[in-house]
Amino acid sequence: MKYLPILFTVFSLLTWRLVAASPWVFEQAQTVEQVADANPLLDSRVTFTLRDEIRLLFTGDDTSKASMSDIEALLRQPDLNNAEYYLLYLSQAVALTEQQLFEQAHQVFETAIDYETRISEAQLALPLFNQLYLLQSQLYEQQENFKLAYDKRDIYFDRMIEHHQSLNKERIESLKEKYQTEIKENNNELLKNQNELKQLQLQKLVQKDTQQQYLTLAVLIVIIVFIVLIIRQIQIRKKLTSYSRTDALTGLSNRKVLFEQGREMVEQVHADQGALSVLLFDLDYFKKINDEFGHQAGDEVLTTVATLAKETVRSRDLLVRFGGEEFVAILPDASIEQAKAMAERLREKISQTTFASPLEQVKITTSVGVAALGQAMNLDQLIHNADIAMYQAKLQGRDRVLIHHPEMEHKPANYRRNS
Repeated sequence: MKYLPILFTVFSLLTWRLVAASPWVFEQAQTVEQVADANPLLDSRVTFTLRDEIRLLFTGDDTSKASMSDIEALLRQPDLNNAEYYLLYLSQAVALTEQQLFEQAHQVFETAIDYETRISEAQLALPLFNQLYLLQSQLYEQQENFKLAYDKRDIYFDRMIEHHQSLNKERIESLKEKYQTEIKENNNELLKNQNELKQLQLQKLVQKDTQQQYLTLAVLIVIIVFIVLIIRQIQIRKKLTSYSRTDALTGLSNRKVLFEQGREMVEQVHADQGALSVLLFDLDYFKKINDEFGHQAGDEVLTTVATLAKETVRSRDLLVRFGGEEFVAILPDASIEQAKAMAERLREKISQTTFASPLEQVKITTSVGVAALGQAMNLDQLIHNADIAMYQAKLQGRDRVLIHHPEMEHKPANYRRNS
């Protein structure tokens, strides 16, 4: 607190430097010239609808010459508006300050402030009205009440800034209106010239030789045919590439993609020393479904299972149809426990799915083998381990998930006959 007077003195000096530098102090009002001197009451360039006798209080060389009796006589006049009351009480407070009646001056200042609720904020921001807070701040400063002096001057600055912003906005709008008209005229002239130029260019185009037009048209047709042939060739190649990498029935990737991308994924995991797991699942008794209900019903089962598998695996996983009723999913960044949990979700989805007629009464199940990538293990070994785990799941009753471990019995060559 002991530094507050010093800070306020510096703040006061900056305030008067800012006011002195403001261009509005030296501008003229539209109908009344007001000459600014040391008395801040005269710092106004705005003309108000005021009575002449009240207006004269703010246009003389020294506002303090107005006596208390003169001000009180003006206050007794009928039909005073709120702005006139405000300014009269402001003058009365200045007169009391000149007489060293500080407490009474404060009371009159507050009386004037009471009228602010009935005066628009735009008018209160005008320098003629806003100076009340500057004067009251100076009065508090004389009484060494720096806290209140700072608060009053803070209000004064806020309203002064608001007034400057309003003036700047009006000036900008005026300049915009002035220059927009010129810009529009220039743009219209430019558009006119451009239209004339375009008309001349069109006339030149029309005057071109007919034979040249035919030649251009013929060249254009040849180019279009050539482009169409190229596009057609590209589309055919894309389709052939897609057919060579996609299973036609399920829309999943095929074995070729499995071994191409799978080997890359295995190499990347070895390089990063990360985790990778594989699911190999085979539909139980699928041959019996084909034999009893036909291959069309079997195809519908495969497409449905493929859809369920796509819903279960993650977007970064590689899901392929390995062949027949067998599918493989490569799961990067998945531990053996995470892979088993995903396999269980897939197994439950398939076993709980009701297939379309004529399979609505048939329960479709799957056996899943899960294997994790070990050190120095390649993709073929990984898939082989998952295949062994799947075979063991078949032996243990099907419709289950098993994780591969080295002690598992290898499958016989003919086990698929009773899958």
